[in-house]
Amino acid sequence: MYTSHPDLAQTALYQLYGPTLGETSVLNAKETSLVTVAGLMIQNVPLQLVGHAHGALHNGASQKEVQRVQSIVSTLAEYYESPMAKL
Repeated sequence: MYTSHPDLAQTALYQLYGPTLGETSVLNAKETSLVTVAGLMIQNVPLQLVGHAHGALHNGASQKEVQRVQSIVSTLAEYYESPMAKL
């Protein structure tokens, strides 16, 4: 997106991602990242998932915590017969 629409990319980053993912009054950055990872898994969007999984690690989550999230989402996806993205 930065190559084809640099203004849109900058707007998305500063106006959408920053305020949404940067809000830490309820959940801290690590918790927010893990919730985002879970949501992206069940939405079955693997490209976005990879970036946000790296973000979760950067925000203090361990690889084991990310794997636990995947295990929980996998159990729910199987129960509800829903596809999911995996790392």
